[in-house]
Amino acid sequence: NLNEISVLLSNDIAWDYFLAQNSKTLLERQLPENAVNLEKYILATDVYVDALGVLLQAAQQHKQSKLVDDFLAALEIRLVSLPSEQQAVYFAQAGGYLPLENGSNTLLARAEKLLAGLPKPELQLHTVLKLAVIYSKTGNIGIANSYFNKINTLLTPITDPDIQVQLRIAVARAYQEVNNTPVAVQWLNSTEPQIKQIKTDTLNELVIGYAQCNQWQTVLNVLTQIDAKTHYDLWLYQSVIASLKMGFIQNALELHKSLHDPIYRTLAAIAIADYSHATANELLASSEQFLNGQITATEKVIVASRLVEYYGKLKNTAKTEALITEVKNVLENLPASPEKDELLHIVMVQYMRGLQIQAASDLLIAIQSSAVKTRLNVEINQLADVGGLLK
Repeated sequence: NLNEISVLLSNDIAWDYFLAQNSKTLLERQLPENAVNLEKYILATDVYVDALGVLLQAAQQHKQSKLVDDFLAALEIRLVSLPSEQQAVYFAQAGGYLPLENGSNTLLARAEKLLAGLPKPELQLHTVLKLAVIYSKTGNIGIANSYFNKINTLLTPITDPDIQVQLRIAVARAYQEVNNTPVAVQWLNSTEPQIKQIKTDTLNELVIGYAQCNQWQTVLNVLTQIDAKTHYDLWLYQSVIASLKMGFIQNALELHKSLHDPIYRTLAAIAIADYSHATANELLASSEQFLNGQITATEKVIVASRLVEYYGKLKNTAKTEALITEVKNVLENLPASPEKDELLHIVMVQYMRGLQIQAASDLLIAIQSSAVKTRLNVEINQLADVGGLLK
């Protein structure tokens, strides 16, 4: 499913990881302005907040008050357009990077004020959990427990099985964040009475929830039990990605072994290689072997362009150029169509994230849709700055 893969690759956590790691490097090189400018390109808000939090912490430690103000302003710009319930969660998350005075700081106080204005328990719970986690991580166990103790009261009035399960997954993730895996698993298991009543999307979230809580074997068990044939590879791929984001590299490798669909198995292998250089050679060898097999033109283009992203970030010019040539040869033989536009979109995003801006620009002319062409042209111009920041 081209659209499915396009969505998965557009939300590529390996890109966020790359930017966050390089932001830290720029900070170590005493280039904080470059670091914060690079972070603007991070897609996931939670990753952005953590990356900016590292900068905030460093500026505080070195008593650089102007930088602290600049970073707080950048945080404000990113968060202020979000709904209040999301703002509250992310301000609480960022608050973990500022020192506490009398058990709080300006960001945590802001989150608590936003929390007080949220009208429904399902909106409140996410912020309550984030505050519980942050206070726990900063050693304020009494305040943390006062928030953890609100969980059951907030869950009790909720009768919708989907919302009930989604919130229990969120509770489990919060306990995982404070390294209490046994309680996290109890909360995930507590969803069992609702499993037959919930929608497919919620079931997908539950599978991913087990991956986020270090339970790779349960992911496989649940996928087997629910007879998820039509979703198996997609959900399993998402579980690999969730494991990587949580830092469970070994779990990702174990889950990867059970992927059936060659395209998902190959894309997952490249994602793991992005996170774990120790396992990269073997995984990449199998990915490149896939390119030489009996595959469709679409599969070849998707995997080759994803490898361009991987090798481009490593500045491996020989590999990158060879793959770009391979993609070009395949694309030239495909007739113009909406499907080709979608494929070109995927390729260009991978090229941009592999810092191959010229190669991405060269493909613009082949796109039929003027709307897609305009959107991608804007993205190319924006991402052209990333290479400059990394020098």
